[in-house]
Amino acid sequence: YVLLDEVDRYPASAGTEGDPVSLAIKRSATWWNRKILLVSTPTIKGASRIESWWLRSNQSSYWVPCPECNAYQVLVWPNLEWPEGRPEEAQYRCAHCGVLIAPHRKPFMLARGEWRAANPKSKIAGFWISQLYSPWKEWPETAAEFLEAKHGGPETLRAFINTALGELWDDEAETSVELATLMNRREVFGARLPAGVAVLTAGVDLQVDRAELELVGWGHGEESWSIEYRVFPGDPSAPQLWQALDEYLKRQWLHEYGISLPVAACAIDSGFHTQAVYEFCRTRYGRRIFAIKGKSGPLPVWPKRPSRSTLGRTPLWIVGVDSAKSVIYSRLKIEQPGPGYCHFPLERSEALFEQLLSEVLVTSYARGVPVREWRRKKGVRGEVLDARTYAYAALCGLVSMGFRLDAEAERIAALRPAAASEDKPAAPGRKVLRSRWMESGVRNF
Repeated sequence: YVLLDEVDRYPASAGTEGDPVSLAIKRSATWWNRKILLVSTPTIKGASRIESWWLRSNQSSYWVPCPECNAYQVLVWPNLEWPEGRPEEAQYRCAHCGVLIAPHRKPFMLARGEWRAANPKSKIAGFWISQLYSPWKEWPETAAEFLEAKHGGPETLRAFINTALGELWDDEAETSVELATLMNRREVFGARLPAGVAVLTAGVDLQVDRAELELVGWGHGEESWSIEYRVFPGDPSAPQLWQALDEYLKRQWLHEYGISLPVAACAIDSGFHTQAVYEFCRTRYGRRIFAIKGKSGPLPVWPKRPSRSTLGRTPLWIVGVDSAKSVIYSRLKIEQPGPGYCHFPLERSEALFEQLLSEVLVTSYARGVPVREWRRKKGVRGEVLDARTYAYAALCGLVSMGFRLDAEAERIAALRPAAASEDKPAAPGRKVLRSRWMESGVRNF
C-alpha cells in the first residue's frame, strides 16, 4: 500500500530525482496487487497534482436527494443562500424544485446519498466531497466562514475555497485586472498621509540611468496607499544618485492626525549595479534599508534569514517575487476599501498603471510538473510592478522581524479623536510618532 497525503503540497522535485509522486508509484511497481491512494486539498487550477489525477479518475461525487422532491443532486456552493448579513439563517436551495432546505434536514439527505461516477470508463477510482456534506459543520457555520474569509482578503478566500469547498483556485481569473478599472479607482489624496496609513515602506528598482521608487503606506489588513512614485535620474555607479535617494529615505511624512511617520523599511534590488547597492545598504542596515534579490518559483515573499553577499558581508535577502506578485495582483481585484484594497492617487498616469499590469501568470512544465510563474508582456516596461513588489517585500521583512501591522494601525487610529478636531496644520515642532517596535532597531538573526 502507498498512501500519499496532501500531494499538492509536495515539492516539484525530490532533490534531482523528479516528481515525488511518480517516484513513489514507480517503487511499488513490483507488486501486482498494489494499492495507491492519493489524497489532497486542491490548490491552484492548472498546477494542482490532485486535479490531474482527478481528471484521470472516474470522478465520483456524492449525490443526495431533496427532502421535498426526492431529486438527486450534488451539493454546490452557489445554492447555499442566506439573507444579507445573516449567515446563521443559511439554507440550501434545491436545484430541481427550488425549495429552501433547512440545515436540520441534511442528515436525512446524507443517509440516502450515493456515489455516482461522471467518467465511469476510468479504472481509477476518484472521489470528491466538500464541507457542505459534513455532518459536523452546519450550513450556517460554512456561510459565516465564507464571509469571514471574504473580509480577510484574497489569501483567506483562497484558503476557504481550497479547504472548505474542496475546489480549485483559478489564479488567472483572480489575477486578471483591467487597466480601466484601476484608472477609475483613482482618488484624491490630501497633502498629508491618509488616515488609514500606519507604516511606510519603499521599493527601489535600478536601471542603467536612474532609480525608480514607490512609497507605499500600509494599514489594517495590509490595505495600501500608493503615496508617491519617484524617478531619481543619474548613474547608479556615481554617488549623486545615492545621495538623493538617501535624503529621500530620511524624510518624515506628515500624517492626517498631525503626527509624522518615517520610511520604516526599504528594499533595493541588487540585480543591477550590485556592488553599489551592497555598499549603500551595508551602512544603512540599521535603518532597515535592505539589499534584496528577486527569485522566481514557489518561495516565501521574505525568507527566514538572509544569505550573505561576498562584498562587505552585506546581508542579502532573497525575495520570492512570484509569490509577491500573486498577492499584489489578487489585491488589485478587490473592489471595496478594506483589508488588501489598493488606493491610488488621482494624478497617477495611465502609463504607470500599464507597467503595474505588465506581467501575466503562465503555466510551464518542469520534468512534467506544472509550475506557475509570472512573465513580462512583450514590449511593456515593468519598473512600476517591480517597485511595488519590493515595497511589499519590505513590509513582509518588517513583519518577519516582529512588527505587528494591525496593532500599529489600531494605535494610530486611537489618535483620531484628538487630531480630528483640529483643522489647522500642525505647528513646526510637531511630534514624530515612533513605534515602540521601531525603536528597537533591526533584530538579530
